[in-house]
Amino acid sequence: MTDYALDLLRRHMKSRIAYATYRVGGRDYKTSIQTREILTDGSVAATFVIGGQEEEHDTVTRVELYDYNDKPLARKDEHIVLKDAQEGVLYHFRFAINEQ
Repeated sequence: MTDYALDLLRRHMKSRIAYATYRVGGRDYKTSIQTREILTDGSVAATFVIGGQEEEHDTVTRVELYDYNDKPLARKDEHIVLKDAQEGVLYHFRFAINEQ
């Protein structure tokens, strides 16, 4: 695969990231993407804030990224305790797109 083709894939991935969700106590909360970027190493990264929407502080058990068609792009099970986070937690998904 050429560098040009890899760059096309990275730019496409970056442009498709619409929003994120996180799960607390069995309930999913939607949150906005703060940044979408292609890093100097060629990875695609998306950053968003977890917390601040739930009624009680608890533990985040899953995070997901979605595209503009409401289809999941990535999912990760987590164990992030929010009780010590006063304004939320900044979460970072990173995808390496390279030829092997």
